[in-house]
Amino acid sequence: EAAAAERESAAAAMEATAAARVAAAAKRERAVAVIEAELKKREEGVASSVRRAEAAAVAERGAAAAMAAEKEKELELREQEADKREKDCAAREAKMEDIAVRERLAEAMEKELQARAQELASLAAEANAVKADRAAAEKLREDAAAAHAAARAAMKEAEEMQAKA
Repeated sequence: EAAAAERESAAAAMEATAAARVAAAAKRERAVAVIEAELKKREEGVASSVRRAEAAAVAERGAAAAMAAEKEKELELREQEADKREKDCAAREAKMEDIAVRERLAEAMEKELQARAQELASLAAEANAVKADRAAAEKLREDAAAAHAAARAAMKEAEEMQAKA
């Protein structure tokens, strides 16, 4: 009976030890579950941070691309403006060249007109000289006619005087 009681007590002790081990294992399992939950939470946090960082990077790249596009547009506009100014300058230069050509033409025409005016003046002077010559010739003719008439009258008078004598 004592041996049976000893065995029973040993069995009870083993059972208690087993129960203690089971309790300790359950405790460890709970601790592991808590750690796993904590790790999972951290992993989710890291993944969320990574997603946020990726989204921010995408947004930054988008903003940078938009800025670059804006700058490119600005440059294009500036280039167009420069082209327009260049064309305007070229047009002005062409106009100024045209004006210079016209001025040279006008000067040449003025010289030609002056030469013609001189020519006309000398022609007028010549015409005046011819008029003066004509007037002188006419005067000479008149004088000659008067002298002729006087000579006729003198001859007639001489004839009449001869006839009387």
